[in-house]
Amino acid sequence: MRIDVAVDSSALLLRLRNGEKRLAFAVVNALRNTALQIQQAEFESARSKFVIRKPAFFFGSPARPGGVAAKIEVFPSVRQARPYAEIAVGRASKGGPILLSMFEAGGLRKPVTPGAKRVAVPLLGRPARPSIRSGVPPAFSIPGLKLRKFIGGKLQRRRRRGRTVPETLFGEFGRPRTEATTAAGKVQWKGLQRTYQVSDVGIFQRIGPDREDTRLIHSFIEPPRLDDRLGFVRTAQSEARRWFREFMERETIEALTRAGFKVGSA
Repeated sequence: MRIDVAVDSSALLLRLRNGEKRLAFAVVNALRNTALQIQQAEFESARSKFVIRKPAFFFGSPARPGGVAAKIEVFPSVRQARPYAEIAVGRASKGGPILLSMFEAGGLRKPVTPGAKRVAVPLLGRPARPSIRSGVPPAFSIPGLKLRKFIGGKLQRRRRRGRTVPETLFGEFGRPRTEATTAAGKVQWKGLQRTYQVSDVGIFQRIGPDREDTRLIHSFIEPPRLDDRLGFVRTAQSEARRWFREFMERETIEALTRAGFKVGSA
């Protein structure tokens, strides 16, 4: 006859020599393995909910997983008396704020540029967004277009650090310059790739010799509202409940086995 009895075997570790140390290592190892499971689950969740244009940026590499989608920032440690792990979604990079974290609670996507009232959106199928999976080519990003100020067809310049430089779209502290007219006349903002800006509408590109040969490549829209699809916390909680107990039992059994116990059921 077989009888299965559930026993909290971790209590046995405390009765062994160096029991507290053995238990501490078991807990830390279980936490570490649980954190790795959570990380992978967060990766899969992000893949299922978003179009990922830069996999290495979001997920890291196989040898070093942990991009902005789910980075284990703090690992548990016995030596440092740290019985926990910290996993986070990236909030910022060298290019500025990362939108991914904003999808956890949802809310308005505010303009990145200080003082801006609208958000620039590259139009799909145009040079600034050739396909849904492609990023914005540097040459067709708004900074890359190098929009400069013209009045009456004449490029406007200003003194800066002892030399004369063109006046650009982004003035002091990176704020966009949106004046439509000045005392000298109507202001136009023209950039590379035969582009020009229309205030509150977007950035256009000329594609032919006629006046009508133009197309919109960046549209200026009201700040959009983002939904709460990410579910980062929900995924982490679900995976922790699913895996920690199992990993803790495995670590405890291994510790007891190394101590000479024959662990099994009869």
